[in-house]
Amino acid sequence: KQVVVSNGAKQAIANVFAQNQADVLIATGIMSSQLLANQPAFPVPSMASIQVNNNTITDVKSSGIPNFTYLNSPFNIKYGIEKLQEICRGKKLAVLTDANLLAIGTSREKQYADIETQIEWLALETDLSTTVSKISADVEGVYILSSLANYKADEIALFFEEINERKLPSFTL
Repeated sequence: KQVVVSNGAKQAIANVFAQNQADVLIATGIMSSQLLANQPAFPVPSMASIQVNNNTITDVKSSGIPNFTYLNSPFNIKYGIEKLQEICRGKKLAVLTDANLLAIGTSREKQYADIETQIEWLALETDLSTTVSKISADVEGVYILSSLANYKADEIALFFEEINERKLPSFTL
């Protein structure tokens, strides 16, 4: 039997571990993968589907932790920020992300300390236009660290139109 846990899953992970009735626990998404990786022990074989610079991972081939494995993230946030900075030559960039992931980004600011630009972390609002209005006037580029899957196509089009009106270079995963 395979149990797949999706985002927002802190209690679900605890329940699977407590019941110890699953053959494997797979966390999907950044948030649930982070929650899983931060567990002190793994009574059920567990896999985090996305790992982004997790401190518990010491080897690129194995986690080194019994009953825990992971997939390396298909993207590198630091590299993306550096490339955007290189493109726009800006002194300040905004990183827009889901509100639930904002704490992960800001808690790992030390990992971005050697980047030659200031980073402004902002949560994506329910209304994307509100998000654009929160971007500081001195921001010179925007990195969207979200799939924007929770928004309608017309909202996304308007969002990028507003970013373009401000002449902000941007890219997203």
